[in-house]
Amino acid sequence: IGIGTLVLLRWIFDVELLKSLMPGAPDMSATTALGFVLAGLSLSGKLSAHPERPRLIWLGKGCAGLVLLLGLASLIAYWAGWNFSLDRLFLWTQTEADLAASPRTMALNTALNFVLSGLALLTLGVETRHELRPAQILFLFTGLVALVAVIGYAYQVLALYCVGNWDPMALNSGLTFLLLCLAGLCAHPGRGLMALITGQNAGGLIARRLLPAAFIIPLALGTLR
Repeated sequence: IGIGTLVLLRWIFDVELLKSLMPGAPDMSATTALGFVLAGLSLSGKLSAHPERPRLIWLGKGCAGLVLLLGLASLIAYWAGWNFSLDRLFLWTQTEADLAASPRTMALNTALNFVLSGLALLTLGVETRHELRPAQILFLFTGLVALVAVIGYAYQVLALYCVGNWDPMALNSGLTFLLLCLAGLCAHPGRGLMALITGQNAGGLIARRLLPAAFIIPLALGTLR
């Protein structure tokens, strides 16, 4: 919620300090920032929900549905060739000439991640008969797309964070998606796939020790190469 709000303030008041994490790197669009605010509100509402507080339950579901619709609308716009963007609502300091010269749209991989995370937030807490949690699987796929984009920035490989000739995913968008996925996975740490990691048995202990190495060693080897 905080990251999305800061980026929205950057676009509204044109604060260069909040523009991007790297000089010359793509900016997070205002539409993407709005999606992160809604996703954060949905997760907070669902985790704070209680039978005696039905408003929080509906807040979580409503915001999750808006995240899903935002991602779907962007994907449909890409498929149909439309220029769908809510940025004009926040860019009142920009002139029409500036908006026409540099249209800002949500990246294609960002839109896909909002569809996945919206579905994950809607199914958060749902468990199948085989004790699987669909939300955790969806969060893992969302995190994978974001991780590939972040690695692309680390290796300076455009193809990893940009799909075709479309706008690339911003670095702060990729990092925020990773934060959102981590929060979603930790929402129910003792259930589903997370139970394999947080368990107090030998398998859980080995998983906790090997997971950091599974991420760090390939990245380090790739950097050296």
